[in-house]
Formats: sequence, C-alpha cells, structure tokens
Amino acid sequence: MLKTASFGYDGKGQNTVRSLAEAEQVWSSGKGVERVYEAFVDFDREVSVVAARGADGEFGALGRD
Repeated sequence: MLKTASFGYDGKGQNTVRSLAEAEQVWSSGKGVERVYEAFVDFDREVSVVAARGADGEFGALGRD
C-alpha cells in the first residue's frame, strides 16, 4: 500500500500496489508527494480512537471498532 504521508485517510491518498510497475506508476503520478509504503497485516480487528484535550485539561475520546 502506497499512501501519501500527509492528508491521506479512509482511502484518500492510498493506492494498493501489487507489482513494481504499479508502484512506479503511482509514484510518478504524484511528483513531489511524499509517500509511505505499508505492508498488509493479517489482523482480526482494527480500532480507531479520536481524542481531544481542552484548554482546561479535560479529556474526551470517541472509540469505534
């Protein structure tokens, strides 16, 4: 998986590559775009958590699996 290093989320800025030719095509289509290469991991569940801390120090989180 080639992902943009910035502003890539929920499929945006992400490209599945299965060969060197596909990787080269994705790479050349975004000249100057910094990218990250990730391998697929066989896992049972992915969990996302969004958290924030207010100026008063109060903490809040929303989790979803």
